[in-house]
Parts: sequence; C-alpha cells; structure tokens
Amino acid sequence: MPQLYKHSNVSCNFMSCLFYIAFIVIIAFPVGLKAQQTQTAIIKGRRYTGQLDKSGFCLITQKRDTVLSLPQADFFGFTFKDFNLDGYKDIYLEWSGNMPDRYTLYLFVPSKGNFKELTGFSEVPSAKPVKGTVYYYSYYPSGCADMTWGSDLFYVKDYKIFKLGNIKGDGCGIKDDISIFRVRDEKKLLIKTLPLITIKAYKDNKRGYIKHYWTNNYSKFI
Repeated sequence: MPQLYKHSNVSCNFMSCLFYIAFIVIIAFPVGLKAQQTQTAIIKGRRYTGQLDKSGFCLITQKRDTVLSLPQADFFGFTFKDFNLDGYKDIYLEWSGNMPDRYTLYLFVPSKGNFKELTGFSEVPSAKPVKGTVYYYSYYPSGCADMTWGSDLFYVKDYKIFKLGNIKGDGCGIKDDISIFRVRDEKKLLIKTLPLITIKAYKDNKRGYIKHYWTNNYSKFI
C-alpha cells in the first residue's frame, strides 16, 4: 500500500486541499456572480449580445462592434427588458446583496443605437410605472425583517431619477405607522401620518397599499 495512506495526517492534508480550492474559487469570482451569462436581443432590427463574467459586462453588435464595456461591479446577472415602455429593450444589470430587485439600468437610445445609464436607478428598487402616467414608484425593505419599508415616487428626465414623494412604513413595534412625505431636491416634508394597520385593507398588504396610493395620489406631488 502506498505510504500516503499510512500517514496520520492524511485527513488533514485532504481537508487543507479542499479549503485551498474553495479559497481560490472565492477570490477568483465576485461574490454572488452566476456562471458566465450570455444573452442576445434584437432591438430596432439590430442584434445585440451581452456577456457577463468575472471580468465585467460587455455588449457587442452582430458585426462584433463593442457598444458597452463595464468592469465587474458586484453584478449578479443581467437581462434585456423595456423599462420606459418605448418599445425598445433596455439593459438591467442586477446587483448582488440583500436588497432584492436592485439594478443598474442602461436605456436604449433609438437615435444613436447605443445605451446610456439612467443615473440613480439603483436607488429605486422594484421600480414600476404608475399606469397611464410618466411616473414610477419603487419598493424597498429597510429593516426589521421587512416590517420597515419604503417607496419613492419618481420620474425620469435627462437620464436621471428625480424623486417627488416618499412613503415610509414602520412596523418594528416603536411607531407602527405610515409616514408620507413630499420630496424636493432630496429634502422631505411630512404631509401625512397613518396607522400601519391601514395596509390590511389592501391585497398584498403594503405592496397593494403602495400601488393604490401612488396611482390615486401621484398628481398631488407634481
């Protein structure tokens, strides 16, 4: 029998190898990054292919021209999806971490055939349109096992996010209320406070309340 199997430290040596391999894997790949991803989309009659790996994100055309090249910034994945409902797909780069539905967004520019970043989009997770308007609202947990949460009403101009209103829900047993603010230049003015139990009247509770409130009250914040 080979001498290796008679050695008293064989188990330790084996475990050391496993830890070493695990260490190499961890430092070689950003935390949360999936295996190399490649997706293709046809936008305005042109084929775009995106690839995300440990080195970053790259977008090329069918002629192999590079349209977008980004270093790895803790992105977990990406997808093509139309954010502003203009009929053209945009690029969502998903962040890893404990904040769900948080993205960096690059909007398609039809006149140029390229993409431009929407500044501040990572600050408005789970963004959805207020139906029939040019406004949007977000949703994000902010602690206490999602019992404390928030939502921003915003619009897009010149590839930037501008916030108009904010709803803050506090369900940690201290206040247990809902505070509604008007926002101007990142400054908040309290305009209303409601009991937290208000959300119980809506389907999906807080998410249902947020959707209903912004849909019916967005014009008060313009």
